[in-house]
Amino acid sequence: MEIFPVYVLHSGEWEENKFINFVSDCVIIESTFTYNNLVAAISEQIRIDSELNTIEINFLPNVGLPPILIYNDTGVKVYIELKKKNLNFTEYPLFVTVKEIYENRLVPTSSSCVVATSSSCLVATSSNSRDVSTIDSTEIIDIKFIENTKFSENTGIIYDILNEFVEEDQVYKDKEIVVSVMKNLAVCERFQFKVKRSVQQGTVTKLHKSEDRCFLYAYVSLYASIKGWEHCRPIMVVDGSFLKAAYKGTILTACTQDGAGKILPLAYAIVDSENNKSWEWFFVQIKGTFGVREGMCIVSDRNESIFNATKAVYPEVPHCICMFHLWQNVKRTFKKHHKQLKDIFFALARAYTIEKFEYHMTEMCKIDPRVQPYLFEIGYERWSKAYSKVKRSMVMTSNIAESINATNTDARELPVMRLLEYMTNLLQQWNNKNRKSAMETSTELGEKYDKLLRENQIASEQMTVRPATEKLYTVFEGVRRNIVCLKEGTCSCGKFQMDELPCPHDWTVLKNQQLKPG
Repeated sequence: MEIFPVYVLHSGEWEENKFINFVSDCVIIESTFTYNNLVAAISEQIRIDSELNTIEINFLPNVGLPPILIYNDTGVKVYIELKKKNLNFTEYPLFVTVKEIYENRLVPTSSSCVVATSSSCLVATSSNSRDVSTIDSTEIIDIKFIENTKFSENTGIIYDILNEFVEEDQVYKDKEIVVSVMKNLAVCERFQFKVKRSVQQGTVTKLHKSEDRCFLYAYVSLYASIKGWEHCRPIMVVDGSFLKAAYKGTILTACTQDGAGKILPLAYAIVDSENNKSWEWFFVQIKGTFGVREGMCIVSDRNESIFNATKAVYPEVPHCICMFHLWQNVKRTFKKHHKQLKDIFFALARAYTIEKFEYHMTEMCKIDPRVQPYLFEIGYERWSKAYSKVKRSMVMTSNIAESINATNTDARELPVMRLLEYMTNLLQQWNNKNRKSAMETSTELGEKYDKLLRENQIASEQMTVRPATEKLYTVFEGVRRNIVCLKEGTCSCGKFQMDELPCPHDWTVLKNQQLKPG
């Protein structure tokens, strides 16, 4: 038995004997493969759900010739013989087209109307029959009719293209209506089937249709994310990114950081665009899934629709702004002095105490006094650590949400159903990888926070401490001094209570008292 590595181009389309918009992959085939073996190997490699999709396999015998469809064992044998004569990996690649399977099938009746039935899998034409599973979702099914057949007014013929109640032996006026109804049903039932399967595992999914019963929004939150949220800081970062498929749209995402400082995706939704209604619907689903926690906040860019939606759905939860996005606004508004303002702005945003904040604000006003009222109008508490009403010092930006968008850049070209499947698989793999990493960690904290803790410990080496009371200590750092209260878990530098990690001053006290952090 011989084996051959084969170059696979999949998920593309044919255009004048050229395969375009494809994704590259590879597969190992054996010289004894049958057609079913080949289909199974390719489906597994490119992660195709055989319950929802079927594949069409082609190869080019030579440049300039039309592609040859492999549809049985003979086609596979011919292809293998060609590969034996040329073992170059990129020679004779396989071109794989992925097609959706319709769960409901259509057959014509002996009249000018069409009957929907669940017992047949063929669509009859004037000369032959076709398997509906090979029909593309955008194709109009070619059904021939018997002419001059009359119906009485009481036959119950269906004229509504948005009919949702499909049963066996229903009669439709014409092929346009039945094709539209069956396409809508295929999408709806496939999605609802996933809802039923996922809900059994604790995952939450929602489908929302417009007033004319067309698809509008879809929402997914995995069970692992729902359970993980309970053990994370209640800081939720949201973002939106446009889709690049034929019907456009936008994907909305929500995420947080887990106890190890890793990104934990919480939920995602497919919507028409970033507007007040879509964001409000997304937040309603999130609130229903995750609830409201004490100290919770929502972080995003300065998208006005996000602000309006959070105000409507989460009136008690602060809406905070990514400091990088805010800086881009400052930079555009005050172009003349932006180079001088940059370092001062970020020092301002990162200042832990109001005294430090006011010091940097004074510096900024000396460069351009117009910036202060601009930032004041936005609200200091929405973008600075010193004035923040919640402990969000570890998440001052929306970078974690943008990291998710960066990983799904190519997937945003997929149709909605395949994009939803891709995101589910991506997040499952992501969560599993982070879970394994946490299980293999030998330190009490994750790598990110353990590194911060060690850096603070090293910084404490040059400090000295003088006890004031049993729980109150003065820590000297050169000419500066800070007050640490172990009982309250505070330090006058602001870092201990904001970061919820021992700062260098706290470390000095812990070592002096021979205590461990905790």
